[in-house]
Amino acid sequence: MARSFDGVADRFDETRSHPPEQMERMVSALVEALSGDSMALEVGVGTGRFAAPLSRKGLDIVGIDLSRGMLERARSKGLDGILQADAHAMPFRDGVFDHALSVHVLHLVRDWMRVLEEVGRVTRGNLVSLASGRTASQTHELRETYEKACAEEGFEICDLGIRERDLVEVVSPCETRVVSEYCIAVSAEDLLEEYRSRCFSDQWGVPDEVHEGAVRVLEERLAGIEELERRESITMLVWSMDSIRDFVASRRT
Repeated sequence: MARSFDGVADRFDETRSHPPEQMERMVSALVEALSGDSMALEVGVGTGRFAAPLSRKGLDIVGIDLSRGMLERARSKGLDGILQADAHAMPFRDGVFDHALSVHVLHLVRDWMRVLEEVGRVTRGNLVSLASGRTASQTHELRETYEKACAEEGFEICDLGIRERDLVEVVSPCETRVVSEYCIAVSAEDLLEEYRSRCFSDQWGVPDEVHEGAVRVLEERLAGIEELERRESITMLVWSMDSIRDFVASRRT
């Protein structure tokens, strides 16, 4: 089971964007990690948010995604080495890729172990990711308010799988490096509209009445507020594929 982003493909980029300077720092870090005469696989390529700039930097990127709508957006950016495929059963031969990239993907799949197994099968080198840290800010507090409001109505929001930032607790990375830190002001009304329209994947399973009640709590919280502070800390994580394969093997036995 995995979550498809077809319903938010047309607004995904604008709701998951980073400031251009910070995005350049992230892309530069990925270029360094994925560089060389190599071919990299991006699992969950989405709209090509990272694959497109990496391709423009000269990297050979192949991307897969479940969502046809997200892939259409990616193709509109000039990406052609992308295809609709299930990460649980990738249509590639063993060891065809030098490296793999996974950014905010594993929490969207229930059998994330199977996805890691497939990544380990088709990739010879490293698994690379960018992970958002648990940075305290007003937007983070708003997220906690929404989740608490849902919980008080009897619905607990949770991920299907594991976040890449939490994968470090079970598989030690060979590299961990903060590549971007920033603080910006965001429109309170725009953020509230994102919550109203269920822009975030973990909202999609929230019952309508619970969601509507939680949004009312947010509206009361934001009454009279025009801007909120958003802080981000982005870390690049790199795992050797041997460590990924060893971990999967140990959990499968």
